Amino acid sequence: FIIFDLFITDRFFVFLSQILDENDNAPIFERSNYQVRLRENQASVSLLSVKVHDADSDSNGRLSYTMQPSRLDLTTTTGFSVSADFLRTHIQLIPVNDGVTLRVSQPLDYEKQKEFTFDLIASDHGQPALSATAQVHVTVINVNDFAPLIRFYYHGEPLDRDYSRLSVLEQHESVSEVENKLICHVHVTDADSEFESINCTVESTERSFFLREVSTNRLIQRSKIYELLTTTRLDREVHERLLILVRCRDGEMANSLVSQNQLQLILLDVNDHSPVFTQEHYHGSVSENLANAMISFTSQAGKTPTHGVQATDMDIGMNALVFYSLVPWVINDTDDNHTAWEGETENVIINATYTDIQPDRTQFGRTTNTSTRMHSHNLREDVDKFYIDQATGQIRTRIALDCEGQQVYRFLVLAIDQSEQLESRHTATARVTIRVSDENDNPPVIRQRHYAFSVKEGLPRHTRIGQIQSVDADVNSENRRTIYELKNVENCNASEFILVESHTGYLRTRQVLDCEATKQISFIVLARNEQPVQELFRGKQTINTDKGPTFFDEVSVIVTVEDENDNAPALVQRGPSTNDRVIGGRELTPSVIDLTFKTDQNETNNPCIEFPYVIVDRDEGANGQTEVLLENNAFFEFRLDNTILCKKRVEQPTVNQMNLFITVQDKPVDKTKTLRRQYTIRIHFVKDKIPIDGSRQLEQFQVSRFSSNPTVFSGIEQTETKPGRTKHSKIGRKSKIRDSGTKLNRVDNNEFHSEKPLNSSATIIIVAILVVVSGLLCLLLLGVVFALRKATPTRNNTSSDVPGKPCEEEAGDNSGLLGQRAQMQHIYILLQDTRRPVIRHLIQLKSFQ
Repeated sequence: FIIFDLFITDRFFVFLSQILDENDNAPIFERSNYQVRLRENQASVSLLSVKVHDADSDSNGRLSYTMQPSRLDLTTTTGFSVSADFLRTHIQLIPVNDGVTLRVSQPLDYEKQKEFTFDLIASDHGQPALSATAQVHVTVINVNDFAPLIRFYYHGEPLDRDYSRLSVLEQHESVSEVENKLICHVHVTDADSEFESINCTVESTERSFFLREVSTNRLIQRSKIYELLTTTRLDREVHERLLILVRCRDGEMANSLVSQNQLQLILLDVNDHSPVFTQEHYHGSVSENLANAMISFTSQAGKTPTHGVQATDMDIGMNALVFYSLVPWVINDTDDNHTAWEGETENVIINATYTDIQPDRTQFGRTTNTSTRMHSHNLREDVDKFYIDQATGQIRTRIALDCEGQQVYRFLVLAIDQSEQLESRHTATARVTIRVSDENDNPPVIRQRHYAFSVKEGLPRHTRIGQIQSVDADVNSENRRTIYELKNVENCNASEFILVESHTGYLRTRQVLDCEATKQISFIVLARNEQPVQELFRGKQTINTDKGPTFFDEVSVIVTVEDENDNAPALVQRGPSTNDRVIGGRELTPSVIDLTFKTDQNETNNPCIEFPYVIVDRDEGANGQTEVLLENNAFFEFRLDNTILCKKRVEQPTVNQMNLFITVQDKPVDKTKTLRRQYTIRIHFVKDKIPIDGSRQLEQFQVSRFSSNPTVFSGIEQTETKPGRTKHSKIGRKSKIRDSGTKLNRVDNNEFHSEKPLNSSATIIIVAILVVVSGLLCLLLLGVVFALRKATPTRNNTSSDVPGKPCEEEAGDNSGLLGQRAQMQHIYILLQDTRRPVIRHLIQLKSFQ
């Protein structure tokens, strides 16, 4: 109501009246209950528009809206009540002029809240404020927005939701025993789908798994459960990790959702494998003479050498850890079914190659010389000389091995894995053969300490003389290879005559040898290894070479040049002295030789004279023998080893000049070396008279009657030899006659050669000695006679005592003899009267003494 006072005046007034509102009207909802249906998962969409009216004005008519959980009867449980936070989170109030609009700020989830009810309150701003309430019921429409949820359970315990891992032991049983073996359980849930509409499959490597549904009480267990089973054996050595994928689909095909979850299955190792060696039989080598030396093995593929044996185990961890040990070489005795020790006799064949030159060839040929060394040993002892590193498999020697003593060693190596369970440990064995590599630790040893060879003279160059043989205890042919060298000795340059083949030890002539020039050749042969020695052995007997110090041995050698009948006989002119004969230069062959024979009227024997030429043959022994013939000559002959020419008939030759045909035949008979000479001689016979002078008488006793020097006239000598004679002559050879003195001139087809010993020299020397002895005996006889004449007539006939001291005095004083020439003449006359040769008197005097 409006109450005002009205005054009436006589004037006109304008006035305003204001009616003040009272908050006497409450807000009024168009409806008191609202039913709303909304699909889940929608956001920022309008949920509901509510119209509200308030009759008041100003503040009394201005409204504010709030939401609160619905005030339901506590005795009833509807499940539609939600919290204020839920409302603030999901519902947004937007006032408008005629009411309020409700919008969905967060998507609603059917699976969490299928429906809910809340109160919408509208309050004015009057004093006191008035309000009105309307109930809103929201029904959430289900949408298939949840894919199946897959979880893995092992022994009732869930595995990691996001990335499941499961570790199980690998299966080492047979395949038939491990089929359908349970691995784990698979739980599948879906908040918005029926379980019947869920289908699950499994995918894995090699299709080793499958799912089998388990019947459960769905009222208690709100999930679909599967068993994950195996179809094959799970072997860690094949697949250490397996990835299992489970895929599930829900609902109809049009709006179905698919989800998947994977399980990584880790297989734990079981010691189900034995160690396996990389080779069944290892072949190694080690150098000799080294202790604690590492064995080097070669692989079957020829790869880089390794320094130990190796075994692998497909298991892991301790099951794959392998320790090594050495055991003796054994074999399996199949008859007795037990292990037996094997003993072995080992044959080591060593091939030595040397170079051989066939006599009729100039090229080198090789011949293989094979020697066999037998070693018998028990293989049980081989393993004692080695040890192995149990972790690395490296094998080393305990002691220094000797290749020459034993070249091959055999034993077994054992590999054992280190499983924690002793009963489950596995072993493996491999054979090992160790060959000791030979080193050059043995010097060559020449079989003899001295060699004496002989070779005939005149053989062509490179004639084989003999062989220096050496042995080397080393096994390797390279270490046994020996080089032979020739060393000259003092005052003998043997290398000019002899050569030695460096690889065979054969001695050969370097030039044509001449026995008359060189009879013996002395030298030293050195045999050395071609390969150098190790530093360890350089303190022994070594020699320096281009490759370094190496072993050697040496031996003395003498080569004797054997004489061959290669020289023809020759006639050499005598010099002034018969004791010294040296072949001189070239001379003219005399055409006429004067020979003067001194005859004695009282002598009955035929006279002789020394022939002016000496027959010589430079060969020795039987090869130097000759046979001399005078052809068609009935008056003369050679005597005393063909050194003197004697008249063999009493009557005188009818002519004073004749031809003397001399034929000298070489022995053994070789017609190509026959010497024929023709000399024209003038013969003079002179009677020997008794000289008056005593000195002449003494000279007759001192000079042989066979040493008269003939007169020789120079001329051209006619010779006759066999064809080809000059082929056997030798020019420029050194003389083998060591005496110096008068030269002898040999005439042989007008060629002059080096001197040669004379075959008649011995006879001439004997004759000279006899002449000298006869002279001395004559002097002694003269002294005796002289002593007898001085003796008194009354002395008894004691001739044996008289000449004692006087003989000694006369022997010591030759001048006394010279003063008694008269007595000597008297004795000479007595000797001449006996009509005996001087030599006979000398013999009688010798017998008398």
